[in-house]
Amino acid sequence: LALYTLIVNNLIALSGHVIPPDSEMPFIGWAPIFDDSMIIVSDVITAQDESVTVTIETSQLVEGWNITAYQFDLMYDESIANYLGYNLAGTLSSDGIVSVNDDGNNISVSFMSMAALEGQGALLEFEFGAVAPGVTPLHIENFLYNATPLFNLYDGSIYVDAAPVAIA
Repeated sequence: LALYTLIVNNLIALSGHVIPPDSEMPFIGWAPIFDDSMIIVSDVITAQDESVTVTIETSQLVEGWNITAYQFDLMYDESIANYLGYNLAGTLSSDGIVSVNDDGNNISVSFMSMAALEGQGALLEFEFGAVAPGVTPLHIENFLYNATPLFNLYDGSIYVDAAPVAIA
């Protein structure tokens, strides 16, 4: 099932899974609300033995879409960077509850909130430790807002330079 929004006089009038057969409102059209939604994983550069923050960002979310949950998987190469933790402070997800499970090369995230998410920007941040020079792709997949899949997913990377050499 796709989630659709009724557009009436350029305003979102009704969202849901069921299209009412007889509407008294002036009808302009049904538009899938998540077709243009995007999730972007940041690219970061760091030195070996340093920590770095990776941001998972979203395009604009409208409160009327009633997005109260999301989930996704993020793959990375643990020989280049280790997952250290996550942060919700200052993000769109700051008022919710998140579950993060890391099994070495894959982070699985589930989030829920009593209030609908609204705005654009950071959903959450991950902290990684750079353990070896190289590049690890940050591949995001299986993203759902509530139970609706998103397909505009943009991967990021962690670029790790060799640790600086100390000269005595």
